[in-house]
Parts: sequence; C-alpha cells; structure tokens
Amino acid sequence: MTAKIKLCGLSRPVDIDYVNQAKPDYCGFIVNFPKSRRNVTPEQVRALTARLSGDIIPVGVFVDESVERMGRLPSPSFTGMRMKHTLPPCGS
Repeated sequence: MTAKIKLCGLSRPVDIDYVNQAKPDYCGFIVNFPKSRRNVTPEQVRALTARLSGDIIPVGVFVDESVERMGRLPSPSFTGMRMKHTLPPCGS
C-alpha cells in the first residue's frame, strides 16, 4: 500500500499556489466551521478549487456535521471527496 498525502486548512489563493507546486494527493478545506481560522464557505471553496491542479483531489472537511447535511451541502461538484471530522466532547 502506498501512503497518500493530504494538506488541509487551505483558505487563500496563495495556499492553492503552494499546493499546486507541492503536488499532494489531496487538499482539504474546512467548510462552514467558523470556530476555525481556516474556515471557508462553499463559495470560497468553489473559487479556490477552480485554481487547483486537476491531479489533486479536493476534500471538503465538515466538522461535527451530520451526514445528511453533508450530503446536501454543497453541490456534488464542490469537492472530489467529503470527510466528516468529529471533535471530542469538552473535558475529554
């Protein structure tokens, strides 16, 4: 099995420039999670992925989001993959 690399937390056009040079397998976008300084909206992800090299798979990272809501947000062309991230309960 070959290891795959994902760079995550992209939020600026310059991040896409760096990712296009580094050529990871995947790149991640933290979607609709305002507590993160790397939070992006679906519209921002669309604009950023338009600049992304076609051989890098974009991943929408959804924090504490229901699978049903992930399926509705955003349209299927938004990212190549979706990832659910769950935070541990406070005090853990």
